[in-house]
Amino acid sequence: MTQIHPLAIVSSGRIWAVQQNGGNESTNTPNYALFRLRNLKGPIDEVALCNAILTPQDAREDFTFEVSDYDGTSATVRIVFNNTTHHNLVQRLSIYSEIRNLSENGFYDWFAIDSATIQCMNPRPATESITLQDQPIQIETVDRVIDQISGGEYQCLPSIFPGTTLTSSEDGRTSILWGESFTNIATTIKMVNLMIFTRAKDFTETEKDRFIVFIVRILNVMKSIPILGKTIVTIEESTGGRLGHDFFKDYYEGLDHHLVKLEEALGETIISLSEGQYDNLNEHFRKMGEVLSRICPFVENGSQELNNLAEYVKKLQEKKDITDKIVKGALTGAAISLTAGLTTLFMRKLLVTWAFSCAGCAGVGGAAAYLLSNHYKNTISRYDDTHKNLKSMENLLKRMSESNNTYLNLDEGKYPGRAEILIECLKEFQEEIRKLRPSTILDTHTL
Repeated sequence: MTQIHPLAIVSSGRIWAVQQNGGNESTNTPNYALFRLRNLKGPIDEVALCNAILTPQDAREDFTFEVSDYDGTSATVRIVFNNTTHHNLVQRLSIYSEIRNLSENGFYDWFAIDSATIQCMNPRPATESITLQDQPIQIETVDRVIDQISGGEYQCLPSIFPGTTLTSSEDGRTSILWGESFTNIATTIKMVNLMIFTRAKDFTETEKDRFIVFIVRILNVMKSIPILGKTIVTIEESTGGRLGHDFFKDYYEGLDHHLVKLEEALGETIISLSEGQYDNLNEHFRKMGEVLSRICPFVENGSQELNNLAEYVKKLQEKKDITDKIVKGALTGAAISLTAGLTTLFMRKLLVTWAFSCAGCAGVGGAAAYLLSNHYKNTISRYDDTHKNLKSMENLLKRMSESNNTYLNLDEGKYPGRAEILIECLKEFQEEIRKLRPSTILDTHTL
């Protein structure tokens, strides 16, 4: 069963990304807890925290306090501690009356934002999550969720974080989002928080919709990029490496040429955003769209070939069991009949090589069974969804580049943080592309 962790916490109409904390419970090595304090009576510092939390019997050197992100009513507090555990620290905070000197409601104003402390304070959900984190986010869902969060309703959150489940604290003041993992969750959270903030500002529907659509498209493509690599890796591993290292390498090198161009276009866009040269954005959108217009057919063709592979294995197996053909030495006929209808030299060569390399090997039966399995169909379905996400991004970029005016209003005076979030999205996009580079994939998968 998949183990899940706290990924985000919601309180007072804002979402916080949970900092993943290994939670070493050894009392001999330093550990930490991270909290957000609300309803503060005034500024706090290390001295105030020491006076509120430590007793005369405590060894001062066992505790370190750091305060950050103070906004007048709330602040983030990091406690590094030794010779105690998370459980004991939380118990201490919950019973010490002195912490009421810091905020209006004492310990009720402290909510944890690191995974180890959250799990210490909140039970793990009874049901585990299904790994759906690479499913696309629906744009209309984001808009609805923003409205609901602004109104203090949080049960809708799993709809924009697929594969997660939501629990509420005993006092009902916070909700926790649990899951195995979620790609680019911090950026998604920042986007939603910005939209919640600007909902209370003079933010036109057109500007809101454009920003949501663009960021969500980027997030969905970022989810899709790893699938391009995972699909082939999964197939390779599930067929026992029978597709052949050379063809595995050819696939990535063919895709890599386009990804390099996309990474360069993203880099140019980031520079313009960083320098505030927003008038150049339409040209950058045009270049990014042109690159995607070359990547989409590549991915679409790959999808067709992978589907063809299963179809022809099915036809061959219906005619005669593939294992019998190999054992009887009828490899050439099998390879020719199997590859006759495939549309690319890549796949024809691939299947011929696969058949010959498996001569006399009983494992080929398992490989053929995999290519006819529901697991293979699900793998290809995810690859197909990747093409849809890339195509949606391509179409949007085309509309953006054809706009007479700058498509996105990034006025920092009116909407502070929008350009910063867009830059962060594009940088994470670049990072996902780098992870798919052949040197990275091929070094970690020796087939």
